[in-house]
Amino acid sequence: MNTNSLSLCVRELRTEVSRLEEEVLVLQAERHIRQEYKMTGSQEHQQQIQHLEAELAQMQKGFQEMADNIQRSLDVTFNEIDKKTVHLIDEKKQLATERAIKHLDKHSRQEIKENEWLKRELAIYTREVSITALAVQQLEEENLEHMSQLFERRLEDLQISRNVFLTQAAGLGPSDSTVQETVMKSNALKSEKKLSSHAPNTTEGVSSSPVPPLHPATEAWRAQKQAKELERDETSGRCSEAAYRPTEDPLQDLSVLLYGSQTYLQQGDMHLGPLEMKLLTVVGQALPLHPVPSETPGSEGSSSAPGMIQAPEDWPLTSRIIHKRFK
Repeated sequence: MNTNSLSLCVRELRTEVSRLEEEVLVLQAERHIRQEYKMTGSQEHQQQIQHLEAELAQMQKGFQEMADNIQRSLDVTFNEIDKKTVHLIDEKKQLATERAIKHLDKHSRQEIKENEWLKRELAIYTREVSITALAVQQLEEENLEHMSQLFERRLEDLQISRNVFLTQAAGLGPSDSTVQETVMKSNALKSEKKLSSHAPNTTEGVSSSPVPPLHPATEAWRAQKQAKELERDETSGRCSEAAYRPTEDPLQDLSVLLYGSQTYLQQGDMHLGPLEMKLLTVVGQALPLHPVPSETPGSEGSSSAPGMIQAPEDWPLTSRIIHKRFK
C-alpha cells in the first residue's frame, strides 16, 4: 500500500512538474516577445503616436482658423445686412414723412421746418456755450490773478506792517495811537533818508576833508527846502493816518485797507495811479433783441415794434411752439 501510494505521488509530481515546465516555456516565449517589442516595436509605435498627435494639432489649428474666418465673415455679413436694413428703414421713413408733409397745411409744414432749424441752432448754441464757458473760466482765472496782484500791491503800499494789518482786520489790532506812532516813525525815517541824500557823500579810497562853510544865502535856501519837505511828509502822514484810521467794524477796515477810501478820490492835488483807484464792476441785464409778439387773441390789434411780422405764416416761431417742442 505504501509503495503504490508513493508511486502515485511521484507520478502526480512529475505530471505537475511537466505542466509547470510547459507554462514556464510559454511565459519565457512571451517575455522574449515583449522584450523584442520593447526594444524595437515600442519606438516605432512612439513615432507613430507623435506623428498622429502632430497631425491632430495641425487639424485643430486649421479648424480654429476656419472657424474664426467663418465667424468674421458672418459678423461682417450681419453688419452689412443691419446697415442696409437701417438705411432702407430711414429711406422709407423719409419718404413716408415727405408724403405726409405734402398732405399737411402750410402752417404745419412751416412748424416742421422751424423745428429742424431749432435743432441745428441748438447744436450750434451748445457748442458756443461750451466755448464761452471756457473763455469765462480763463477770464475768471486771470481776474483772480489780477486781484491777488492788486492785493499784494495794496499791502506793499500800506505804511503799516502785515501783522498790524491782520490783527486790525481780525479786530485784535492796537489802538489809534499805536498806528499813528507807526506812521510817524515811517515818515521820520523817510525824512532822515531824504536829508541824508542831500548831505555830501565821500567816495571809497579818498580821505574825507572838512566841509567848507556855505554861503548864507545857500544855507537859507537849503533850510527852506528841508522845511517844505518835512511839511509835505507830515501832510502825507496825516492823510495816510486819516485814511487808515481803524473803526469798530473789522470788515470795513479790511475794505478800506484793500481798496482805499473816498478821501483819495476827493483830494484834487494828489496824483492817483491805477493801484489807488477802486476796482470797477460792470452789471449787465439780459434783454431780448426784439419784443416777442403777443399770443393772446385780444392783443392782435396792439402796437408792435417796426419790422415785426405777426402773421403765423411768415413768422410761426413763438414761445408756445418752443415750450411745446422742448418740454
